[in-house]
Amino acid sequence: MVIQEKNDQYWDKDTVKLDSVDVNVVKESPTALNLFQDGQTDDVVLSGELAQQMANDPAFC
Repeated sequence: MVIQEKNDQYWDKDTVKLDSVDVNVVKESPTALNLFQDGQTDDVVLSGELAQQMANDPAFC
């Protein structure tokens, strides 16, 4: 996991509303999809095949 934290030295720090962002790198698209569907992640990048399968799912629109 990569944790990116707010930089207090950033020139426009007052407009940044997040304190940190946690990034998980998941190599397998089906695993990433399962994490998304279980609410364990807020965003996911899918393979083309899985993206087509999920194209009509309202959670992805």
